[in-house]
Formats: sequence, C-alpha cells, structure tokens
Amino acid sequence: MHWILRTTTGRLTKVLLLPLAGLLAGSLTACNRAEPEKKASNPATTAADQQLAMSPADAGSVGSPSMPSVLPPANAIGDNAPASAAPVNTSPTAQTADPAIVPVASSQPAAEAATSVVQPGVHIEVTQPSIPSSGVDTSATNSETAQHLADRSFMKLKLPDSANGEQWIAFLNECDRAVQDLTIARQASQLNETEFLDQAKRLSNIKLQAAERLATTPDITLPQQKSAIAAQVESLSQLTGLGDVSAAQKLQRVAGQLAQSPDLQMAHQGKLVLLGFRLNQFQEGQVKDPQVLLDDIDQVMARPEDRGLVEFLALQQCAGVLTQLGYADQAKQVEQRLVRDYRESSDKDLAMRAWGVEAHNTAALVQFHETLKGITTGTETDSTRLAAAGSALTQALPSLNTLAYCARVVVDLEYSGHISAAKELGDIVANARQQMPSGTLSPDIEMAIDGHQRRLGSLGKPLVLEELVGFDGQSFDWSSYRNKVVLVCFWASYDIRSLDELNKLKELRKQIADQQFEIVGINVDDTLTMSSAEQMVSRSGFAWRTVRSSNASAMGMNAASAKAQGVNGYPYFALLVDRAGAVRAVHCTVDKLPTMITELLSQN
Repeated sequence: MHWILRTTTGRLTKVLLLPLAGLLAGSLTACNRAEPEKKASNPATTAADQQLAMSPADAGSVGSPSMPSVLPPANAIGDNAPASAAPVNTSPTAQTADPAIVPVASSQPAAEAATSVVQPGVHIEVTQPSIPSSGVDTSATNSETAQHLADRSFMKLKLPDSANGEQWIAFLNECDRAVQDLTIARQASQLNETEFLDQAKRLSNIKLQAAERLATTPDITLPQQKSAIAAQVESLSQLTGLGDVSAAQKLQRVAGQLAQSPDLQMAHQGKLVLLGFRLNQFQEGQVKDPQVLLDDIDQVMARPEDRGLVEFLALQQCAGVLTQLGYADQAKQVEQRLVRDYRESSDKDLAMRAWGVEAHNTAALVQFHETLKGITTGTETDSTRLAAAGSALTQALPSLNTLAYCARVVVDLEYSGHISAAKELGDIVANARQQMPSGTLSPDIEMAIDGHQRRLGSLGKPLVLEELVGFDGQSFDWSSYRNKVVLVCFWASYDIRSLDELNKLKELRKQIADQQFEIVGINVDDTLTMSSAEQMVSRSGFAWRTVRSSNASAMGMNAASAKAQGVNGYPYFALLVDRAGAVRAVHCTVDKLPTMITELLSQN
C-alpha cells in the first residue's frame, strides 16, 4: 500500500495511490481533472462503475456524481460471502463481498433485463443500461484515433534541458496533464496494457527528474521547495505502484526525512507515507505488535486539519488488515477513531463514510439489507416490508446520514425497476426528513427525493417543455408536436449510456418511419462541455430535433425542462408522450419502444 502527493504551486493536496486496475495508480487527481464538473450528474458511468459493489462504509453523498450504484448485479456477491469491516483492496474494479450489498434483479443484457410496471393508462419501462465497450463517442473511428495518438501530450512530453523555478513548476503541471491524457487514452482503449504501463513509467520518471532538478535550482523559494519534495514523493509513489523496487526504497528514505521536517504539513505527509510502509511490514509479519501500527495512526491523525479522505481510506485499510490477521479489538479501535474523527465532518462524503463504519452490522441495517435483497431478487414481493425496515432503520439510527443512504437506495430502486418499493421507501425518507433539523446533507436528500417524485409524478400528466432552443439557434415550439407520439430523451455528451442509447435511437428512427412519431433530444450538457455536445450533434446525423436550454444562466441539469422532470444524477432519461401531450411512460428503453409506440399510434 502506498500513498502519493499531488503538487500545486505552494500547496500540497493528498491523493491515495490505489493498486493498478487498468489505470495508472497515481493518476487519481488527473482523472478528476479529466472530467469537467457536472452538477448532480454521473460524467462517466463506466461499466466498471456500474459493476462496483458499494458498501455503507463507502457511501458518499446522495446524488454524488462519483458514487456507483448501491445495487450491483446479482453475481457481484456470493450467497456465503463473508462480512468485512473494511475492504483491503480499494482497486476501482474491486468488488466487496458484504451483506450490505444488495443485487439488482438481473445482470442480463438490457434486451433481456427490462421489466414493466403497469398502471392505469401509464407504463414504466426500466432496465440496466447497455454499455458500449469504450467510454468515448462511438462515432470516432479507429483510424482517427491512431492518427492523433502521436500528438497526444503524454507522447510528446520531454524533460527540458534547463529551467528556472517557475518554469520547473509549470513543467510539473505539464506532467500532471500528460498523466491525465494518458489515463483518458487508456480508458478509451486507445492503448493496450503494455503500452499504457510503459508510458506511465516514462512519465513518472520524467516527473521525478524534474522534481529533483527543481530541488537543486538556485534561489528556489520555500513554496517551490515544498512543491519539489511533494513531486518527488508523488513520482516515487507512482513508480512504486508500478513495481519499481528501487523507487520504493528511495520513497521510504525520503518519507523518513520528510517526517522530521519542522513544517507540520510536510511532516504529516512523510508520516502518512510511512504508515503505508508500516502496514505492509505488519501484513508481511516483519512487525508483530499491532500497537506499533496504532501508534503510527495516532501520529498521522494528530491534527484535525490533516483528517481528509486519504487519511480515512488509510485507516480503513489498516482496520481491514487488522481484521484479516485476527486483531479484532485493535480493528475496532481504528473503526471507532474513524467514527469519532469524521462523524461531524463538514465534508459530506467523509461524514457518510463515517456513518457507514458506525452503522455497519447494526441489527437495523442488517434487517434493512436483508429485506432490500429480497425485493431486488424477487423473493420478497411485499414492498411495504421494505418501507417498514426503512422506518426501523431511521428510528434506530436517527440522522441525516441514514436518510441520505436510504435516499440513494430509493433512486437505485427506481432506476432498476422496483417502482413500488422505491415509492414506499421514498415516502418514509420524505416524512422522516421533516422531523429532523437541516444539515449539510439536507440538500442532497431533498434533491434525490424531489427528483424521484418528479420523474414518477409526470406519468399521466401533460408534458411542459419551456426555455429551449435548437443547436441551430432556432426557437423550439413544443406545441407543434401535438397530435403526434413523441419520445423525449434527455442526454449529455459525457455520459456513456446517453451515447449508447442515442445510437440505438438512430436505428429505431429507421425502424419506425411513421410521420406521426417523432423524437426530441434535450441536451443537458453545461457550459463546460457544451462544445463537445455541439460537435457531437453536428456530426451525428440525428434524424430528429436536438434542443438545449435557451437560458444561458440555467444550463445543463439546471435548465427549466430538466428540473421540471427531475433529471438529476443520471443525464439519460426518456419519456414517451401520447398524441394528447401526456406522459405515458418513463425510463423508456429502446427494446420495448416499438411495441409501445405502435400501440399509441393506433389510438386516436
């Protein structure tokens, strides 16, 4: 286990170095920069994200774009999977065997997994989305990719012959951007594993050399000196994660020196890296006494200002190793420290993670998960039982954190097709929320429940679309679609499911050529990614009208049309509208649409 530091001029921020899982271990900050900020959206719902098993201890804030589904596929856990206080492997592709994980009803392909909920005059079609093999626009060709690969920043990066302090700092930032670009290329399958690892090692070595050059530059300032040290630790950590033994030895020496620094922040970074080495020594039997590990944890957690996500994950891994090696009491001490130090954190994600540690294996949560598993696997057909279990959970653990977790379950139930259970549990969360004072998580809970209620509440009601304009700049008149059957789909260029569904809709448009059937695409990209959406629309050949918000101050999911329909968290959302302009189905899937459209077209 290793940790890294990411450098910005005059400031240090900490990032956990995860094991390699097809991505460069030390590129988490680059990954974060690779995705422009998306408010209440999932910018890259990759196949790996959707397969992740998320335990309560890993729970983030409601609607958080980075959090995977609470409901992984059925094959994500075994019937006899053991409970783990904290998963040791935090690889992005790791699946945690945990009774807190409840599978969705099916892990079949989309065409086979769709379910239908029928109400008088309305339909809800839901399925797990079908994900393309690549997280990029599938209209791009392999030849285009190959042509531009040589011009990518990670291919062209070279160490300068000489530079001053400011220039070296700028070059270190170029190294970070090159790592970002390399990560994107790997995610898009533009590099194979060997090519990726070779480039990762090359970039890490270049950054290490640049950091060492900066450290010996004449007249270096104190912030530049800190940046040089942090960049050395980061690049050494990356090389260590890539299997470089000499880099690991050097990293340990540098961290030891850093831990003695009179600068408290720098000393903390050194102690944090050393904790990773200590845990490895303990796990390998080189250190026998668990108290040594606990003492190192005390040093790392001494200052409240140093208690961030990296420290949380480090302690969580320590608890996991202690549990695996049979030191249950010491593992419990670490977990109690996590709860004590993070329960009241102003960081919503950290507060939720602390709640997960505190709530794990409580009787109320275990019962909730057992009932939830029954609902999602089909062994429990009475949705009121889940509501009762949810009510018991909110009473046993009365906090906004509990409601935030339940609200996430509500949304996941809805999107996985368990509509009745989602409604029942959603009412419990909404009622319990009214009995509690407001807090940091209140907006997230309210956004999740409000979006859920808006999406399902549109059924059977006239659809109102306002403040929309075409990408060609021409105004959009929703009333002109009256007396036609219309599929309205919200989408974003950064969302994989959107790209997949839009490609399917192109085929559907060819299949159903009836002039009384129309498609309207509503783009919910924000200003940061709008240029990407414009390029996609211009070259896509969509045989339908694509529109976006006409209000420059309310773009993306803040657009009036998106907010009215409860589009938040997941950009892709489709509704089917009848000739009278009323919504007849939501969560529409392409495989079920031909039958539904034909039925509506036959009605006067």
